[in-house]
Amino acid sequence: MATTFDESPAISGPGNQTPRWMRLARGSIVGLALALLLVLARESGLLEGNVMFGAFALAVLAIPTSRQLSRRVLLGTCLAFGWIPLLWWWPLPVGDLGRGTLLLALMVGGLGGWVGAGRRPWLRCARLVPRLALIDTFPFVLAAFSAVVLHPWLRAKSGTAALSLLMGGWDHVSHFSMVYMIRQGGVTVDMATSPESGGAWQFSVYPQSFHAVTATIVELLTGPRVGDLTTELNVFCQAIAIVTVCFVAMLVAGICALPLLRRRPAIALPLCTFVTAVFIFGPGSNAINEGFVNFSFACALVAAIALLVVPMARVLSPLHLAVTGGAVVGIANGWILLLVLAAPVALIGLYPLSRNRWSTSRGRTLVSGVIIAIVFACVVRAAVVVSYIPVDNVLLLQGGMTPPNIGLTLVAVFGCLASCIVVGMRFSRVSRCRTSGPILRVRLLVVLPLVGMLGAVCFAAWQLSQGRILTYYFMKYITGVEIILLVVMMIPLAYVVTHWMPTQRSFENRNSAVRRRVGRVASASVCSFALVVSATQVFGFAAPDLTAIKLPPTAPGALNRVSQNARIADPFTESNLVEKASRLNQQYSGHTVFFFSFPSDRRVHPGLVAQWYFSLTSTWKGTNNEVAGNIDFLDYTPAEVASSARRILTARPDAYVAVAADQVGLIRGWMPSSVPADHVVAW
Repeated sequence: MATTFDESPAISGPGNQTPRWMRLARGSIVGLALALLLVLARESGLLEGNVMFGAFALAVLAIPTSRQLSRRVLLGTCLAFGWIPLLWWWPLPVGDLGRGTLLLALMVGGLGGWVGAGRRPWLRCARLVPRLALIDTFPFVLAAFSAVVLHPWLRAKSGTAALSLLMGGWDHVSHFSMVYMIRQGGVTVDMATSPESGGAWQFSVYPQSFHAVTATIVELLTGPRVGDLTTELNVFCQAIAIVTVCFVAMLVAGICALPLLRRRPAIALPLCTFVTAVFIFGPGSNAINEGFVNFSFACALVAAIALLVVPMARVLSPLHLAVTGGAVVGIANGWILLLVLAAPVALIGLYPLSRNRWSTSRGRTLVSGVIIAIVFACVVRAAVVVSYIPVDNVLLLQGGMTPPNIGLTLVAVFGCLASCIVVGMRFSRVSRCRTSGPILRVRLLVVLPLVGMLGAVCFAAWQLSQGRILTYYFMKYITGVEIILLVVMMIPLAYVVTHWMPTQRSFENRNSAVRRRVGRVASASVCSFALVVSATQVFGFAAPDLTAIKLPPTAPGALNRVSQNARIADPFTESNLVEKASRLNQQYSGHTVFFFSFPSDRRVHPGLVAQWYFSLTSTWKGTNNEVAGNIDFLDYTPAEVASSARRILTARPDAYVAVAADQVGLIRGWMPSSVPADHVVAW
């Protein structure tokens, strides 16, 4: 699909006689004025919080990448998710404005300059507003619905409530630590200055595309200055919910932008609702609860590539290469193993290999080559960062997560295969039509389930040959295959359904035509509504908590929402760490402190609490994490606690172990003379 940056041929008139230099000067003045006004509005406090984020979203949608609003949402979100992280790879001189404000100023100023430099500025200004259709409301309606389901993450108003919410999923501690350190250092952790005490930061070998995007959202909401722990925790919870809502809207918009669905909203709505349900009620919903939002982020980008390449008319289109390349960069720096699925999907965009799809100007060919080179360099960078992980056979590591639903995964695999084959059968009849290109690319999507299952078989065979057990990364890979195929399956299914339900245009007479049309619209609306409700219940009973009347929810997303509300209403006792971390870190500045949650209500693993202390105090080094593996007192007896403290102080005599003030004497009494008992201190 062509972009909308080009202007119509010149029409004679007074406005077209303006010299080029004057138009450029006019555009420069307008652009600079708008950028300056935005910076002043930000500095004066007019653009803060949700207003600032809303302004950023509107600026992204105002970029005339397409005439259709849904396609703008897809393209703009992919560009933001893919390329914003590059702003955090270097220490840029952004001052007190921050990267988010400067990026917004550049977008607003650039749009103003583009409008002002046009031969007919009013026409360019009109192009900032996309064409609207009923189907273009679906991404926003379903994004709002997702926000309602994810409301617990948006309503945490205290540090203890936010930390209790995050402690429900172990991996949240890692992702908060990376976002918090990006906020403090202004760069991703792999580019941060090494710790003064030596060693390396725990996550200096972890690609951080998702974390850079999240840090940008936090900065838009609160500003570039790092706030207190309560503020940072609350806004982090909001930011991961916002990222989830954004990629749900992105995928729904991709479905709505498919050309064959533009005039068939009754067919599109159930498909879009199912895609939403995958992430907020189905397998994707466990990600935000367990701390794997970066994984869902990468899965969504893989599915977005399929939605990008299917309707892509030309190969050497700088805009579409930048969008698709941005998605690839986001995947590589999000969860790099998913490149196994992303690569074949991206290559589908090359077909058919007809000359007219490759023909373009020399300038566009050059720009396209530069974009491809940058994407390749970014992927290589991600691979280099991961290659420094100081663990042998990292793919065999153990970890905790909800096991994938193998039955549902097989449904996704064979459902995607079957629907692509049916579209392929239809393709043989329309090979000479204009639509043959998209249909061929839909047909070629059959490689995705094949590659996904081939990768799973090879992965499983290798893990079983190494340890006779399938471990964390295999389970996560299968979950990714499940999520991606459930979303991508909607593309061939849309073609199948629309071919089964052709539009009829001939009628006996005008009156009967009106009656049939009204009846058809009414029946289509009823069927669509029924399918929408059904789509929300595919993964189990998804409804508000009706346990009191013996109707408990069973869908993963609904169950997660119940547990999240419970953690906010009754925070873990360990969440009081928010009040103690800063004081303890300041009191023992320059020393490593291992925080022991003793005594405790035993709802959170003590090792996780120790990691949260490192995260909240930005003292999480690789060596500290290794020593923290000695924390293991699940029965919470003084003997167990003392044993863990003894192992830590034996390995690190310079460190401190913090327990409750009324337990210090008891634990010191259990310490042998070979360890410094006075290093057991009060928190």
